[in-house]
Amino acid sequence: MQNVRGARLAIFNGIPDKAQVYTDAAATRVVAALKDVDKYALDIKKPVQEGEEYVPMHASLGIVEGFVPDETKMKHIAKANEHLHKGETKKAVEVLKLGAIDVALSTELVPLKSAKSHIDEAVRLIGDGKYYEANLALKALEDAVVIETFAVDAIPKTKAGS
Repeated sequence: MQNVRGARLAIFNGIPDKAQVYTDAAATRVVAALKDVDKYALDIKKPVQEGEEYVPMHASLGIVEGFVPDETKMKHIAKANEHLHKGETKKAVEVLKLGAIDVALSTELVPLKSAKSHIDEAVRLIGDGKYYEANLALKALEDAVVIETFAVDAIPKTKAGS
């Protein structure tokens, strides 16, 4: 999605050559993701578009509403921060759960087949010098992104089961 946003920004700033570089990179990445779709696509129960594969992007952890800090919880948060500093996300989440701190994962889900269609269209339109239309194709992809929040113990597995 960074390449898509970069392409839109390049179009806005009047740098169509750079927009072409970004859309070409996005096209390459989406083709690679489609080849390994089962590795990345989440097995969500009801997809927004039937037959679409949703790939997570830009995930973030957050504390569920209603959090009231106390001394014990702050100790668990400090310990979780140590794990996060080391890149040990799963251990950090376990420590937070032990401290009765509800954590949720929010992620952007990109519809992969739709992404390929919009990116291919944008590549073609940029090649034809139709920059405004290319921007609209890329915007349509950004508009198709779905944001989902999952409880940490209810994160769906990938289609491959990992």
